[in-house]
This record gives sequence, C-alpha cells and structure tokens, in this order.
Amino acid sequence: MECEQFCQDFIDTFTDPIMVIENGCRVVMVNNALLSLHGEQRADVIGRSCYQILHHTDSPCDLPHGECPYLEVFEKGKPVKVTHRHYTAQNEELTIEVTASPLRNENGGVARMVEVMRDLTRERRLKEQTRQSYEFLESVLEGIGEGVVVVDREYRILSANKGYVRQLGQEGKHVVGKHCYEISHHFDSHCMDNGHHCPVRDTFESGRPSRTMHTHYDHDGGEVFVECQSYPVRNAAGEVVRAIETVHDVTERVQLEHKVRESEEKYRDLYDNAPDGYFSVDEKGVFVEMNRTFPDMLGYRRDEVLRAMQFRDVIAKESGINCEKMFSELKGDVRIRNMELMLLRKDGSLLPVMMNATAVFSADGRFVMTRSVVRDITEKKKMDEEKRRLQEQLFQSQKLEALGTLAGGIAHDFNNLLASIMGYASLAKADLSATDPIYHHVDVIETASQRASELTQQLLAFARGGKFDARPNDVNDIVREVVTLLSRTINKNITLVLNTCDDLLPAVCDAGQVQQAVLNICINARDAMPQGGTLTMETENSVLGPEDVRTLVDIRPGAFVRISISDTGVGMDRETKQHMFDPFFTTK
Repeated sequence: MECEQFCQDFIDTFTDPIMVIENGCRVVMVNNALLSLHGEQRADVIGRSCYQILHHTDSPCDLPHGECPYLEVFEKGKPVKVTHRHYTAQNEELTIEVTASPLRNENGGVARMVEVMRDLTRERRLKEQTRQSYEFLESVLEGIGEGVVVVDREYRILSANKGYVRQLGQEGKHVVGKHCYEISHHFDSHCMDNGHHCPVRDTFESGRPSRTMHTHYDHDGGEVFVECQSYPVRNAAGEVVRAIETVHDVTERVQLEHKVRESEEKYRDLYDNAPDGYFSVDEKGVFVEMNRTFPDMLGYRRDEVLRAMQFRDVIAKESGINCEKMFSELKGDVRIRNMELMLLRKDGSLLPVMMNATAVFSADGRFVMTRSVVRDITEKKKMDEEKRRLQEQLFQSQKLEALGTLAGGIAHDFNNLLASIMGYASLAKADLSATDPIYHHVDVIETASQRASELTQQLLAFARGGKFDARPNDVNDIVREVVTLLSRTINKNITLVLNTCDDLLPAVCDAGQVQQAVLNICINARDAMPQGGTLTMETENSVLGPEDVRTLVDIRPGAFVRISISDTGVGMDRETKQHMFDPFFTTK
C-alpha cells in the first residue's frame, strides 16, 4: 500500500494528465491533472474502462491499426505516441496527444500501461483559427481588385494577390520570394539607391503607414503609374516584421492628368504672357488669382501680391473713391467697362490703366470673386497729352500770328509818328544853345523818342516785319553783361551765381534779343524773391535728338547752347503758368 500511495503522490506532482491502465483496459490510477481536465471524481474513474472514461463508449475503441495505444503497448510491448479525441464528463471534445509506455513485471511482461497526456485542444483550435484567418485573409486579398503584397524586412515578397501580378503581367510563382524592387521597378538594388522614395522602408523605420507615387514596370517594360501605401505588421513584441503594401493602378488617371496639365500649361502660358493684366479679388478685395503680367506692371513679384495684398493697396488715392463705388456695383452684377484708373506701383510711381471687370457668383447667387482685366494706357496718355500740347502750340502760334500782325501795323504807324517827333526834336536842339533851359526838355523828348523807336523795332521783330541781327555770339559774354547790369541794381539780399561752360560753342543769335530775354527772366526772378534768395544762371552745350524736338515747333535736331535760369523764389501759380508765354503778359 505504501508503494501504491507513493506512486499516486508521485504522478500527482505532474501538471500533464496521467492515467495508469492494467490488462483489460481497467484504470487503476490517475493523477489530479487528469481529473481536473475531464471534470471527473477519482472514485468515478478507478476501476472503469479507459474507453468509457476517455471516449464515452461501452466497447473497446474501434480505431485503425496502430492508433490504439492499449493494443500497441500490451501486444507489442513498445511505447507509442498518438493523437486522440477524448471527451470530458460534460461531453466536451478534447484533442489529446497520448504518450503510452509499458510498465513491466519482474518477468519482463507488460503488467500495466501508463499514458501521459498533453491537451492539444487549444493549440489545435488556434491552428484552425489561424488557418481560417489565413484563408480569410487570402480571400480578402484576392477579392481586392488592386494589387496587394506582403514584404519582409529583406524586401522579399512573401505574398502577392492576383491584382498585383495582373498589374505587372507576371505569374504568382515568379513573384513570391523575390525582392519587391526587382519585380516592380526592374532594379538590381533598393529603390532608395536609385533615387526613389520607398514607402515600405519608411514603414520599417518609423513604424507608421507611408504613401507615395511610383512608376512600376510590367513584364514588357511598360510604365504602370501606381499609388503605393504601406502599413506595418507587428509581432507579439510590437516589432515591425513585415509590411503590407497596397498598389493602386492610376495609369489612366496620370495620363489624363498629364494631358490636362499640358492643356493648362498651354493656356496658362497664354494667360501669363498676355499683354494685359488679369486678376481676381474676393469679397474682401484680396487678390486670389492673377497672371504674371499684372504684378510685373506694378513692379511686384507674384507672391508679394497673391493672397497678401488687397486691391485698395495698389489704387492711387485719386482713384480710391471710384474703386469703392465700382466694387459695390460689381457685387450687384453690374459690368464695369473701360474705366480709367490710376494704380500705384511698388516704387510709388503712378500707372494709368483702363479696366474691364465682371463678377463671378456661386450657384446660390453668392458673390465669389471678380474677373478683371487692366490695360496699361501710359502710351495712350502720352499720345493724348502730346496731341493736346500740339493743339495748344497751334493755338498759340495762331494767336501769336494774329498779335504779330496787329503789333506790326501799330509799330509801323507809330514808327512814322516817332520819326516826325525825333526829326523836329533834332531841329529844335540845333536852334538852341546847350545853356538854354528849353534845350534840356527837347533833349529828353529826343531820348524818349529813341527809346520808343527801339520798342517799335522789337514790335516789328515780333511781327516778323523787322530783322534780327543774327550772328555768331559768345553766349557767356551775353550772360555776363546781364550779371554786371543786375549786380548794380538788384537787391543785396539776393545772391547771383553764374556757372559758365568753358568750352561753350558759339551760338547764332541776336545778342540784344537774348540779353533782353535773359534780363526779363532775371527781373521776374528778383520779384519772386522779396525776402532774398539765390538767382543762378548756367550755360552749357546741348544736343537735341529727334525725340527731343518732336513736340517743339520749327526746331530741328542738332547742337544748341542752353541757358538755364533758376531761383529760390515763390514760383508761379497755375493761372500764371498758363500765360507765361503770352506776349506782353505781366502780373504787375
């Protein structure tokens, strides 16, 4: 009995179920692990047949040859390992791995058999679940129309669905086991070594999904544009051991986008290089679109204006009110046509433009933005201004011609009267002695008559009835004479500055007329500086080209002498400027 108890205690120390069976299939000993596994009581097990307890049958197992451990051990006397289906007291099916060994008597015969059992139920269920999961995964991968591959850390393809091999025109057996870069890109080394971004490598390094666009090549070398997205597969320790990569064929989309892009680039080029500026502003007046011409017109870079500035930022102050009104009208679906504006360039200069604009509305009638076109009318403005100047010059010429005719007639008649006065004054002086009191009065009459005669000569010259004494003169000498004359009569609080050109060319002119003109201008300058100031005269050589004389009357291109006169006085108001070239005009 002590030996039996020792054996019982010994087998109870094992965690694997153990059953001892004697001849006749009768159970003589079990350990606690077996009772726990089968949900039995010891008294209900000892003495019963093994097939009743383990298989819930009333007769020995009818199993194929070699699968019943009892027959193998008792008949052949050798250990055996088999896998059986056992049932618990609750009739729950178990998958058990049985290792049966003989216990021999002193004569070497098999007296009993000991079965050591290992419960494979959970393992088998896990394997079955794994198999089912794998089959389900396979069916899912095959059901996905796009390409899917599973790649290990060596970038070898472990699995590839039909979508992937179909994209590349390959067969599955020629894909699995090879490097993904070899199959997809026809490379001999990793994508990164060939200048390509690899989402699988990103996933292995970061443990996060990664996405990119790739160009794959089919079996014949044809391009296949794909969108690749890689996802990590982790082991129990959380390490990324594999990557699943989905490969979406976007060849048709890429080719279509390429055609659309070519078309857009073509029309964008036309749009950007148009001679007029195109732009759009949103409801807040912010620039949301423009061609290259528009910021170029204003001296800005495109990025300095687009979504960074408002239309009011480039509007000159004098056009601001009109623009506010125009913008309100645009929101009311009023088309703006041929509106002249003054824009403000980056350097502060003004740019005259003509603008046409319409509004863009959403489907629900909400204002979205404008479509505006501006045209630089600087040259048009110049031409208009030149036309106005020419018209003014023509009018001035006609007015001068009329005045000249009138002045010539008056001067001619007045000159005849002066001749009589001067003649009789000379005769009277001849009859008088210098000491006679009347002699002085007659002398004054003669002097005044001479001055009046000089005036009539100027009137005749203006009327082109007289003659100019035009000959080569040193203009520096003429100006110096004026300075000498002024220095004696001008106020002391006015500083005279004379800058003459040392190599000044001789000028063909009437010295008296030039002197008189310079003197008149200097007297006007003196009158403009009642509080004192600086009067500066300069002489210099000047060459006028065709562009310089385009707006001048009866002046041909060539070499000239220029006299410049400037002062620090109060200047002329706008009304005076309009009459400054009118003959005989004065503010005195």
